[in-house]
Amino acid sequence: MNHNKMSHKERIMAALGKLETDYSPCIVNYHNLSKVVRGNRKVNFPWGENASVQEQIRYSVDELGISQIVDFSIPIRRMHKDVKWKTWKENNLLYKQYETPAGSVRAVVEFDRYWTHGDDIPLSTDWTANFKEPWIENEQDLECIKYLFIPWEPDHTEYMNLKESYKKTKDFAEQYGLPIAAYAGGGLTIGLQMFLPEKLCFKTLENPELVHGFLEMEHKCNLRTIEIAGDLGIDIIKRNGFYESSDFYSPQMLEDFLGRRLTEEINKTHQYDMKMIYTLHTGIMPMLDYLNHLDIDCIFGIDIAFPGVSLEKIKEKLFHNKALFTGPSSTHHLWNPDPDVTRKSVRTIYETLGKTGVILGPCVSMHNIMPWGNLLAMIDEWKKLR
Repeated sequence: MNHNKMSHKERIMAALGKLETDYSPCIVNYHNLSKVVRGNRKVNFPWGENASVQEQIRYSVDELGISQIVDFSIPIRRMHKDVKWKTWKENNLLYKQYETPAGSVRAVVEFDRYWTHGDDIPLSTDWTANFKEPWIENEQDLECIKYLFIPWEPDHTEYMNLKESYKKTKDFAEQYGLPIAAYAGGGLTIGLQMFLPEKLCFKTLENPELVHGFLEMEHKCNLRTIEIAGDLGIDIIKRNGFYESSDFYSPQMLEDFLGRRLTEEINKTHQYDMKMIYTLHTGIMPMLDYLNHLDIDCIFGIDIAFPGVSLEKIKEKLFHNKALFTGPSSTHHLWNPDPDVTRKSVRTIYETLGKTGVILGPCVSMHNIMPWGNLLAMIDEWKKLR
């Protein structure tokens, strides 16, 4: 078969639509761990520490022979014009406080060597272990946060600037024949970061209306972002469901909190002829029936090596109407000192799923301190089997 029959974009979009391709695409998400996180461990990416995203994409396509998706950033939300904020430190604690028309809301974190955000506290971060006070604990906090989660409605100048920026991204993507994706929200993933994990799990039981209030606010921002992406001509919407899993909630709870909202976001995506890639990682097996009823085009990041995960069962429940973007586990395979472990995982993917509707790639990313030889082994095995 001629392996150059389709462009990267044609191949990826066909795979997302469960259509036949000349071969199964391979895409790698690279995770550039900061110095705070990696410590003194060696950076193994061949392009070094300061390479741009464009340089990484060029290397991936030209040197490694794989596909990539070009990300384009669209603002998800804006703050009300009257909102002010300040940060300060007291001993080993860092504070950030917003003053809004509804009152003040703040978060407090332990400022130690593990805190990766410098003198700032983002609204959304995975560094939840450092938090001493979350952003949202009650209805008053949520009323304040609503002034920080206003759907982004660009004025004329902002929109023209966005279009100009998109044109540059599109020119670059077309140079390499790649599709463009925009991120559009995270639902309970962002909720977990703003309420904190344990607190959010309790809130879903003790005060579900508070959680619904947050999700609806964030959902409206997502819908507007999807509309803007569609107007620009973007190809793919990435929706982050990393923490929207049965690690934290029952399938019925996921349906109650997310079902309608995700469906509306998916429908909006399809209205503009875009595809949606939905990120999930662990806690997948109890929620297969729930996922089956969602019209998501592709699920990215399922870790096939976690205990209890059955790729055969996932195939049976989901693969008839959804593409799967999966491959070697970042936790179990790509860290293994034996590259044959990574090679075996690639064989498992294709032996179980076949090639149509499959995108191969690390689940969920290749870190800059992982053995680079394992990624090369993954790509080499993919070229044999694709």
